Amino acid sequence: MSRHVALLRGVNLGKRQVKSAELVAAFQAMGFANVKTLLASGNVLFDGAPERGGIEAALERHFGFAIGTVLRTQEEMRALVARDPFKGRSEDADTKLYVTFLAEPDARTLPMPCGIAGD
Repeated sequence: MSRHVALLRGVNLGKRQVKSAELVAAFQAMGFANVKTLLASGNVLFDGAPERGGIEAALERHFGFAIGTVLRTQEEMRALVARDPFKGRSEDADTKLYVTFLAEPDARTLPMPCGIAGD
């Protein structure tokens, strides 16, 4: 089994509240192990062999609303950090740095290892 992160979209906004304990329980009910959440971020770490459609369907049944999900392996996340996509730039008063994860490849992105878009 490999370690994964699920990045959940549109949770903890307005009436779309997802409590961490419920999120852990939902992922455990799907059969995933070592489930941990990161604060109220909608990010979940877990061990298993996930399938995005199955996770999204199970979360919708559990919480009553659709929750978009982006999946990455722990190795893909490490590869992103190692690539240093901002080439050493840092944030300051005029600069904020963001990374956007897409659930599926986009025609405008270049195919890269680990599903990471080109510079």
